[in-house]
Formats: sequence, C-alpha cells, structure tokens
Amino acid sequence: ETMLGYAHKLLALNDEALSSVTGAAVAGTVRLGLGQDFAETWLPRALAAFAKDYPGVRLDLRIDRSAHVIEGVMRGRLDLGLAFTDAPPDARTVASLRPHWIGRRDIRWDKDAPLPLVLFEPPCLFNRAGTTGLDQAGIPWRVAVTSPSLAGLWAAVDAGLGVTVRTEASMPAHLKRIGRVPGLPALPAVRLSLFTGQDEPAAATTVLRSILHDVLRKGLAARTRR
Repeated sequence: ETMLGYAHKLLALNDEALSSVTGAAVAGTVRLGLGQDFAETWLPRALAAFAKDYPGVRLDLRIDRSAHVIEGVMRGRLDLGLAFTDAPPDARTVASLRPHWIGRRDIRWDKDAPLPLVLFEPPCLFNRAGTTGLDQAGIPWRVAVTSPSLAGLWAAVDAGLGVTVRTEASMPAHLKRIGRVPGLPALPAVRLSLFTGQDEPAAATTVLRSILHDVLRKGLAARTRR
C-alpha cells in the first residue's frame, strides 16, 4: 500500500513532465465556438485541462447557438466548433443523441388544447424535429415562449409555460423527460460533432479538438449510466 502511493505520485509527475514538454511546443490562438448546451457542463473541465497543459495557446471563446457556431466555422470566423446537426456532417462526430420532450415533473397536458411549446428562436433543429413530429402525429401545438438563450428556455419550462425539445445532456435535474406521455411522437437522433474549418488545422486546434472529444464522450457515457 505504501509503494502504491509512491507509484501514483511518480506516474503523476511523469504525466506532468510530458505535458509540460509537449505543451511548450504548441502555441497560437484557437477560436472556439460552443453550443449553449455544453457551456456550463462539459466546458470548464475541458478548458481547464487544456489551459494547464498548453499555456502557450490563447483561447478565444464564443458561446452561441449551434447553427451560428457551424456558420462561424464554415465562414472562417472560428477554428473549431462544437454543435448539434441533423445531417451527416463533414466533421468529427462525438456522439449520436436522441432528443426528448422535456417539462416539469408535475406537468399535465390537456389533449383537447394545443400543446404549448417553449422554443429557441429559429433556426433550430430541435424546433424543427419537434413541430414536424407533432404535425405528422396530428397533434395541435402552439408556441407559448421563444427564447434566444438556453437559460431562458429552461426558466420558461420550469415555470410550467410549456414543454421543449432537447437532449438530456444539459437537462436540469428538476425537470424530466415526458416522451412516454401517450401520443407524443418519438424524435430522430441528432449528431453532436466537432467542426474544423481547415483541412489541416493548426496543432493547437487539433489538440483542443482531441481533449474536447475525450471529455465529452466520458461525460456523456457517465450521464447515460446514471
């Protein structure tokens, strides 16, 4: 047991030395765009690891809607973007996630009235998936609340003003999936992907993409197990 403690310390010191040497060789600026779903969940851990191991890299961060992040990468305003997409992307897929209907735990839906929806301002692939599914199922709906921010969307759902469509990746613990309510349609999966705007991105961009990919996969796997 005593030797095991020293072994852990030696391995940690070895990792620190390797990270220091490797990080010193990587420098530059990475313009990173992130969707709001992950800005308060996976982002801090990933960026803390990156900043520690690569002090020579400056990070310019933009938190925005997925559609705007993808557009920023495609137009060269961002070097790397993490975003949801419902089409096969020219990008590195992190995971395939299924959106769900999400609302308050005590929600009651009067099926004789249109389903009240809490939605992002367009464009939004979750809006499109939800309303298309309702139309195909013959379920009337109305837009009760629109919000430009994820925080505003969750606040409206928490207030009982309606239901929304998102993945569970950023769902607050006090809300719940209501997809098993009879009549509400199942929704198609979306891809969570890392986009780069160049065929051969700079070393700093490649390293950050790898760190984000690993952190996200581990975080999503842990949440799925729970």
